[in-house]
Amino acid sequence: MKKSICLMMGAVACCVAMSASAQSVSTGKTRAQVRAELVQAQRDGVVPAPKHDYPPSAEEIQRNAELYAIQHGGDNTRTAMQ
Repeated sequence: MKKSICLMMGAVACCVAMSASAQSVSTGKTRAQVRAELVQAQRDGVVPAPKHDYPPSAEEIQRNAELYAIQHGGDNTRTAMQ
């Protein structure tokens, strides 16, 4: 009798511990948030950056931002086309 009570109490304790740990898990960023961050980095000119120039230089960032504006119809198209 004592053995079955101990087993039942152990099982209940395990269930409580598992449900508590499952609720505390953070999901992190959503797919949409990551996509928005990537688009913003492309718009800012940080992405793409070649492996030999990382972090990208100011000239590379400006060039990438201008190319992004040309491809996506932004306001900076005049400076890149000169």
